[in-house]
Amino acid sequence: MGATGLVTDSAKNDAANNYATVGPYLTLFRALQLASNVAIGGTSFVVDLSIQVGDIVVFDQSLSTQEQVAVLAVSGSGPYTCTSFQTTTGSTTFQKAHVTTGPNLGLQSHLPLNATTAHEVASITRVAANWGSPSPAGVITSSSGVLTVPGQTIGSIAVYTASTAGTYKDSTAIPGQAYTIAGTYQPVWVETFS
Repeated sequence: MGATGLVTDSAKNDAANNYATVGPYLTLFRALQLASNVAIGGTSFVVDLSIQVGDIVVFDQSLSTQEQVAVLAVSGSGPYTCTSFQTTTGSTTFQKAHVTTGPNLGLQSHLPLNATTAHEVASITRVAANWGSPSPAGVITSSSGVLTVPGQTIGSIAVYTASTAGTYKDSTAIPGQAYTIAGTYQPVWVETFS
């Protein structure tokens, strides 16, 4: 016997409500800075912050060159070289080129497998997610307060169990961006269970 997903609206809503319960706070993670350009067919990449096997890196989020990879092997102690990965299409080479310049300045979104490589923006105050009721079935949306970003790069939104310390639960990619001076950001997260 097997399952193909959540079938009933009730099950979808239960999953969505559970997610809202375990992840009541939002914060931001730093973006990874690509150390050098990556060509189509490339088999490795180098970044400034630690990554580990199982992490996801979303290159060029929201750009025409967007590409997602799962990390399979890492070496180095800073900078960090990923020598093995798999794209969402199953390829072990890059299907698109990624550069250190351009709209995102080479900043890439990092979705850590666990807290080991979670790079929360320093000096940030997490905000309550204020998840709404599922609508339509299985879809919840946050309506959080404003985060103040103290002059750092950002590349993903993360969910934690508490306003300080707590447990890292999940993250999602946003376009890599650099805040050279403090600025504000109002994260909105839409989570879908189907």
